[in-house]
Amino acid sequence: MRSREKRKRMQNDATGFGDLMMNCVLIFLLLLFIFMVNQGVRAMATKVDQELLQNLMVMQQASLDDAASRAAQMSSQRDGERERTAAELLAMLESLQAAEDAQQQTNDALANSESQLRDKDKEINELQSIISKARAAKSLRIDICLDCTGSMSEAILSLQSTIASLMRTLPHVLSEVSIGIVAYRDLKLVELPIEPVLPDKDDNGVSIKRVQNLVDRLDAAGGTANIEAAVRSSMTRMRAFPDAPRECLVVIGDVSTHEVSGKDQVVEDTLLDDVRTWARESGKHRRVVALYTGSAGTADESFFQQLGQSNEHSTFSTQDSQLFELILKAAFAGGDDQP
Repeated sequence: MRSREKRKRMQNDATGFGDLMMNCVLIFLLLLFIFMVNQGVRAMATKVDQELLQNLMVMQQASLDDAASRAAQMSSQRDGERERTAAELLAMLESLQAAEDAQQQTNDALANSESQLRDKDKEINELQSIISKARAAKSLRIDICLDCTGSMSEAILSLQSTIASLMRTLPHVLSEVSIGIVAYRDLKLVELPIEPVLPDKDDNGVSIKRVQNLVDRLDAAGGTANIEAAVRSSMTRMRAFPDAPRECLVVIGDVSTHEVSGKDQVVEDTLLDDVRTWARESGKHRRVVALYTGSAGTADESFFQQLGQSNEHSTFSTQDSQLFELILKAAFAGGDDQP
């Protein structure tokens, strides 16, 4: 009985120990499971944290890039605004300068206009004086020496217009007007005698046509300008008249005696002296009108200037458009008591 109880107790103890061992194993497995789960959760949490951190870094970089882009854009906009502002200021300054220049030009134009008006008034007064003297004069003799070489086309056209004007006006205010022409080219002279030009009503325009026809036929062609021969011929022609009216020797050209004389200064000086002597002869009322049509600042221009200084009433010019006025002023310079 006792042995049976003992065996039973041993069986119960073995069963209890086995249960204990089983429980221990189960607890160990449970702890192991919990440990593994915990490790997995930590790993997952670490991975999630890394991904989150990476996303945050990406978002931060994107935010920084966006901020930098906006800053660059704003800077570019400010630069553009500064450039536009600078351009607008420059345009305003240029407009202001243009306005000031325009105002100055207007002021200059007004000043020039006033000066021109004064000059015109002076010219009108001079012309009125000339007209008065012309009406008081009895006669006028004009001889024109004209260079007809190749460079004189414009001067010939001006002469054609001037001759027409002279013949339309002078015969109506003077009792006698005589006009002659000496055209020169190479060693040839084409001479129109110094003869009276009458008003149309007196000879049906015959004397006017005689002069105008020759002038209209004049043309410019190549060759040398023998100005000495032409001027000497003109002085001889006018000395042939016994009376002493107002006489005007008109010389139109662009070269001196040098072209023919080979730059012999003696030839030029002798001619200038002879013209001065002719212009200053006692009892005569002579003038020289020297119209130079060549290049400025040359020895040729100096020669014509000296011709225009032959006496106090002689004149020099480079403006062929003023030929009519020059002839009138030179012809009627002096006192009203002169012929």
